[in-house]
Amino acid sequence: KDNKKLPISMINELEVIKIKNKDSDERFSYAILANVWFQDLILLIDPHSGNVMKIYDFRSLYPRRMDGANADVVFNGISISNDADDTIYVTGKLWPHMYKVKLIK
Repeated sequence: KDNKKLPISMINELEVIKIKNKDSDERFSYAILANVWFQDLILLIDPHSGNVMKIYDFRSLYPRRMDGANADVVFNGISISNDADDTIYVTGKLWPHMYKVKLIK
C-alpha cells in the first residue's frame, strides 16, 4: 500500500483515553477512540495529527443477523473504564450485553 492518508467518514462515539508511553520521557499521553458507524471497528487516533494509529476489529464480538431483519443492531458504544488505562467497555444499539475488553497497543 502507498500510505495515502485518506479521511475516514462516519466516525462516532468519541472518547479520550490515557495511554502509557514506551518511547518517551513522559509517562502518559492521550489518544482518541472512535467508533466507525455501521462498521464493527474502533480507531485509535492521534489527537495532534488526526492520524489513525491503530484499528481494532470487533466483528467477531457480536455477529449480526444475516437476514438483515434489524439494521439498527450495530456496534456503537465505547465507555472508558477506571479499572485500567487499557480497558474499555463496548456495546451496540439494541444489544443485550456490554463487553469489557482490554486494548492491545
